[in-house]
Amino acid sequence: DGTELITIDEDMAGQPELSRGFQDYELPDTGFYEVHINHLFSQGNYDVTQVTLEQFTLNPDRTIVWGELSESYSQEMWVFEATAGTTVTLTLEASDPTQLDPQMAFYDAQYNLLEQNDDADDTQLGNSAQIQQITLSRNGVYYIDALRLDGAGKYKLTVDVVEPE
Repeated sequence: DGTELITIDEDMAGQPELSRGFQDYELPDTGFYEVHINHLFSQGNYDVTQVTLEQFTLNPDRTIVWGELSESYSQEMWVFEATAGTTVTLTLEASDPTQLDPQMAFYDAQYNLLEQNDDADDTQLGNSAQIQQITLSRNGVYYIDALRLDGAGKYKLTVDVVEPE
């Protein structure tokens, strides 16, 4: 019907900034939608990505989930709930490391970046991404953003857990 649902006005001072756009915007109805991207003062490259949001329950010791990243779907967001004081290690491994170079970012419920990684410190993990032993400060929701630095393919996301005593 031509109704504008949402607008994002990026930095107008000529200083480009990384935009996460309009996260968690729920479309009001089933149907077709148009996305318009305009620039005013400069040329540039723009990426428009549909991101899937997958939820999982944190198991007491270890949780493993599987996903796939491609040229069309270069990002998957995972969400889980945890208790303050829980310590997690997150490992994102490509099923075939010659095909996919993964990276990840870890956010709290307000999308504040807690940690990010491209290549694990543990060289035995090759080009896998790993965030080691991060202790969660609040009860609530946390997000893991699985991304591809290069290539495409299936991956395994492992969350190792140490519950607070």
